[in-house]
Amino acid sequence: MSWLITRRHARFVRQCASVLKAVGDGDYGRRLWPESGLALEELASSVNAMASGIEGQVKALAAEKLRIETVLGGMREGLMVLGVDGRIVLVNKAMEELFPVLAGATGRLPIEVVSCPELQTAAETVLNWQDDSRPAVVSVQIEPGQDRYFDVSLVRPAQRGSGLGAVLVFHDLTEFRR
Repeated sequence: MSWLITRRHARFVRQCASVLKAVGDGDYGRRLWPESGLALEELASSVNAMASGIEGQVKALAAEKLRIETVLGGMREGLMVLGVDGRIVLVNKAMEELFPVLAGATGRLPIEVVSCPELQTAAETVLNWQDDSRPAVVSVQIEPGQDRYFDVSLVRPAQRGSGLGAVLVFHDLTEFRR
């Protein structure tokens, strides 16, 4: 009798390990269905609740990502996001159209892709901002060549520790200047 109970529990533990591995690998739809009368039903219920919770969070994150991508894709202004280390984390489609060299620029410094020392200096000012009593907002006008003119607004996110160092919004002033 002991051998039969141990065998049932061992089979359940293997199923539990299999479901947990599947959830860990991204298959959030997997669930445990223990045999009735098994003393580990509460564990199965907890694993199923965890998998459902993770599945819901992943769906919510995917929906939020889609919303953000839609907003960024619909912007006419160029957008560049820097990490706390000052390296490019994200650029939107409009930014890539303004500066084609930005395709694949993730991980590089702004000066490496937009040849403009004023922009790099402004980015460093925002990144190194120490005065928490007022927001870190800097505006600079740049002329990166080819008769192009931009007003760039640089802002550091209010919440430190978010992994974001600065957000740069490029307003094309070329037509206005002409």
